[in-house]
Amino acid sequence: MTMVDDKGPDDKIIAIHADDPEYAHYRDISELLPHRLQELEQFFLDYKVLEQKPVSVGGMQGRAQAERVIRDAVKLYREKIAPGRR
Repeated sequence: MTMVDDKGPDDKIIAIHADDPEYAHYRDISELLPHRLQELEQFFLDYKVLEQKPVSVGGMQGRAQAERVIRDAVKLYREKIAPGRR
């Protein structure tokens, strides 16, 4: 899920536990019912309101985009936080 808060762009990865029987058969966020997607969006809007910070929530992206965001974050971590570590 794409999001922008007071510090700029902030991607959110929506994940579930592999053993959760309610969602075990889902493979992509596009498979969720629209109401569940609205609940997720509202959660992120609400928690920023409690922090009194402006926020906008963009669209829900699919699995491929989430995997790209994770790979980019790992690369950035290796370059900036833990260079030389594997």
